[in-house]
Amino acid sequence: MRKRVVELRDSGMQFREICAELGIGLATAWGHYERAMRDEPAEAIAKHRANLEQRVAEQLKRIDMSRETVMGILERDHLTFDIKGSVIYHNGEYYRDSKPVMDAIKLLVTLDDQESKLLGLNAATKIQAAVTVNYTLVGVNVDALT
Repeated sequence: MRKRVVELRDSGMQFREICAELGIGLATAWGHYERAMRDEPAEAIAKHRANLEQRVAEQLKRIDMSRETVMGILERDHLTFDIKGSVIYHNGEYYRDSKPVMDAIKLLVTLDDQESKLLGLNAATKIQAAVTVNYTLVGVNVDALT
């Protein structure tokens, strides 16, 4: 079972997909995978890492291809047509449709987010809190302390 979990993971399947394929729970699949990574010889781990790096490179390539397509959408004129198929004019100029541009911008943000997650660029969020603590001493003569 452990070997099969690693094979499926190396083929690109997500853990939830592996669970469905093998009929096991998420914790079981992860446990098999974790133990396999701990018990496997260094050569197998290196092969596994190479597979993961290849998958990341392929995903980054798809993101770049998608980004090129989106940039092409942003560079085109998006004119609005009436029901008869004629271009709509407004104040003597073409009336441009902004929806394709806005959709393309949203997609660019999504692509950037995917890329930053793949590359581990998302910085951890730090929260700072200012706290004031007041103490009340009960049963102590404060004047006697000085």
